[in-house]
Amino acid sequence: NVVFEQGLKTGTTSTTVHVSHFDTPLDNFRVSLFDGDTLLGFGITDENGDTELTFASALNVIGEMRLVVTGQSAWPQSLQVLGFDSNESYVYGDIIGLDGPAEFSTERFVNINLYNKGDQTAFGVQTDMYTDCEYVNVHPINLFIAEFPGNETMNFAEAARIQIADNVPDQTSFTLNLTTITCSVERTTSRQFQLLAPNLQFVEFEIEDLEGDQNGYIDPGERAILHIHGKNVGHALAPGSYLTATCDDERLQIEQNIIQIGAVESDSSFIADLILDADADVISGTTFGLDLTLQTGAYTTTMNHLLTVGRAIETFESGDFSFLDWFQGGDLPWTITDEEAHSGNYCA
Repeated sequence: NVVFEQGLKTGTTSTTVHVSHFDTPLDNFRVSLFDGDTLLGFGITDENGDTELTFASALNVIGEMRLVVTGQSAWPQSLQVLGFDSNESYVYGDIIGLDGPAEFSTERFVNINLYNKGDQTAFGVQTDMYTDCEYVNVHPINLFIAEFPGNETMNFAEAARIQIADNVPDQTSFTLNLTTITCSVERTTSRQFQLLAPNLQFVEFEIEDLEGDQNGYIDPGERAILHIHGKNVGHALAPGSYLTATCDDERLQIEQNIIQIGAVESDSSFIADLILDADADVISGTTFGLDLTLQTGAYTTTMNHLLTVGRAIETFESGDFSFLDWFQGGDLPWTITDEEAHSGNYCA
């Protein structure tokens, strides 16, 4: 976002510019004002994102000028600045900000400034505000100012109300446009905002089999707790969060299919525990699919977690190769023997 004076009247000796990324000031950005190829002023933004361009002589340009803004890891911007005669009116607006974070499922008021940079009074000034973002509805107040004195600034803390959808993806950018209309002359200012939302994600899974042999996994006939670790990697609170879990195979039962998690702050972790019971007749090494869903409001994150009951360890105690689906290669056949077995009765 670049905040600058869109109109400069003749006789002006300096102008200020503010550069930011959404609401974060950007320093060490180079700002130059040109009349054609002639450099009129130059500045570098400070830690607050501000710079002042001082002209070598009073401005005498009437017509279009270019404000060029460049900086590290940013696309150069070329913005139009209009020079005008000081005995005219020149009205435009700036979007100052919102009355709170642009979070999902909220309403915010838009704060604007209107400027008349000329010396003459402007009559019948109107405003409009709009966006093309599908997740934001704008309800402008559509101001009408009968008389706007020259060299004056007007502030309107509630120039519009915006409604943010309850399903906006986290960190979606949207552009808010403010148009002023004076004597059929329209001037539009734009500002970008970032919409914030929760984003629950699965992180890791851990089995606790305190009621079994405590070998770190669930065995046939055992009850175990599946600790599901997650995190809100989004940039807004995740209210009323919960986990749902299902398994299509009746040999693995879930004691409670819905686990309440509660509110999860941005960048915070959580744990949801599932109590599982595996039937005693499950063959060791059998894999079950758990369909898991994290939910907060209109946001869902799904995952199919594969859980293995028991361990499929080949001991060759079957006396053949039937326990696992082996692929046999090499120049000679593989055989099972009861000679020199490392453990048990057989080896290959």
